[in-house]
Amino acid sequence: MCLIQSVGADSLFYLDAHVEQMSGYSTFGMWKQHLRTEGLFAQLIADTLSLENLCVLCPDVGALKRAKTLAKSIRQISKKDVETAIINKERLKPNEVAGLTLIGEVEGRDCVIVDDMVDTGGTMFKAVDLLKARGAKKVVVFATHGLFSKGFYDNLEKSQVDGFYVTNSLRCRELSREKSSVIRRVDLSAMLAEFLRDKFGI
Repeated sequence: MCLIQSVGADSLFYLDAHVEQMSGYSTFGMWKQHLRTEGLFAQLIADTLSLENLCVLCPDVGALKRAKTLAKSIRQISKKDVETAIINKERLKPNEVAGLTLIGEVEGRDCVIVDDMVDTGGTMFKAVDLLKARGAKKVVVFATHGLFSKGFYDNLEKSQVDGFYVTNSLRCRELSREKSSVIRRVDLSAMLAEFLRDKFGI
C-alpha cells in the first residue's frame, strides 16, 4: 500500500482480498474500501439457480466468514432456510492437499462452495467429489478470482461439479477452453460502476 501511495494515489479499493487482515492495515491517511461479491452471488443464486435445501460451504476454516455472509444474504433475498458447513483441508505444500474433512451434513442437499480464488482447482474439485460422495444432490462453485493456472481445465473436466461461476476480475489465460458448459462468467461491471458512482460521483 505504501508503494501505491508513493505514485500519488489517495484512494484504494480492492475486491475479495485473499487475506482478510488487509482491511486492518494502516494506509497512512489513504482512503480504502474492501469490496465483496457475496451480495452479487446471493442475488444470482436466488434469482436464477434452482437450488433447494441449500447448504453453503467454505473450502477451509479461514473462509467461514465468507460462507456465513453468503448464506445470510441468500436467506434475506429468498426467505428460505440455508445451512452452512466447512470443508477442512490439510496442506502438504501449495496446491497439494493431504486430506479433506467435511464438518456438517450435506446428504440430500444442493451445495454451494464459495471461495475468493481458484488456482489449479485441485483442492476445490476434490471437495466437490467429497460432497457428492456424502450424498449432495448438486454442487456449484462460486469464486471471485479465476487464476486458472496449469492443470485447471484438466481438473475441471474430471470433476463432478454441476456449475462453476467466476467473476471477470481477471482475464483467463485459456479463453478458448472457457466454452465448457460448466463455466459461467459473473460480470462485475454493474457492481463496480455503482460503487464508483456512489463514492466518487464518477
